[in-house]
Amino acid sequence: MMKFLKRFGISLLVFFFFVLLNSRYLHHEREQLYKDAEELQIVAAATNLAKGTVLKFDDIGLIRIYRHRGGYTKHYILKPDAYMILGHKLRFDLEPRQPILWADLDLPEGVHPSPPDLSSLASP
Repeated sequence: MMKFLKRFGISLLVFFFFVLLNSRYLHHEREQLYKDAEELQIVAAATNLAKGTVLKFDDIGLIRIYRHRGGYTKHYILKPDAYMILGHKLRFDLEPRQPILWADLDLPEGVHPSPPDLSSLASP
């Protein structure tokens, strides 16, 4: 019985040692993966939303996405712009946690409240 307990104790120590090494490795890999990333909060559907739904405050929520730092996607509706979509109709069905894009909204012709695409102004 004593031999079994000794082996079991050694096995537990080895197990915890590998768990510790694995968690440190995963933490390092996560840091490397996200070092050039930024977290954005974007507007998403809070529930199933049908085409033609006029958006209310209860219909929207926020989700987090990670993207390359400095990059910009004008299609997402960012957290500060969430109020701008209230009262607009949806052009498509959306599922919960699905991002709401500017193209998903039935906006008047020529109206696009998202900021302009400035990538063409960047010098090569």
